[in-house]
Amino acid sequence: MAMDGVEWNFLKGPISIKLWLLSQNTRDEIVKRITKHLSTNKSIFTQNFGTLDMEKAMKKAKGIEDASFAIASLHHETQPDGDGSYAVKLYAKQCSKLELELLTTLSCKSSKW
Repeated sequence: MAMDGVEWNFLKGPISIKLWLLSQNTRDEIVKRITKHLSTNKSIFTQNFGTLDMEKAMKKAKGIEDASFAIASLHHETQPDGDGSYAVKLYAKQCSKLELELLTTLSCKSSKW
C-alpha cells in the first residue's frame, strides 16, 4: 500500500511483545520514583505516615525494588506466562506493598503512646 510516496508493509499474523525481564534503566527509574515517594511530603501516604531523608529513602527504595524484582523473576522462571505480563503486575504490586509497609512502620515508630 503506498500513501504519499511512502510504502507501508503490514505484517500478517500476531505480534509478540515480551514485557518481562525489565531493563536496568526501567528498574533505575522505579528506584527514583520510590525514593521520591518516600522522601517528599506530596502524597497522602507520606502526609499521614511521615518521610525519610533522601539518603535513607534511596537505600530503602533500592531494597524494595530488589526484593520485588527477585519475587517477580522467581515467579516468571517457575511459572512463565508467555509475555511476562503477570510478572510485571506482581512486581508492581510487590513494590507498592513494600513501600506502604515501610511507611506504616515509620508511623508506628514516630507515634508515642
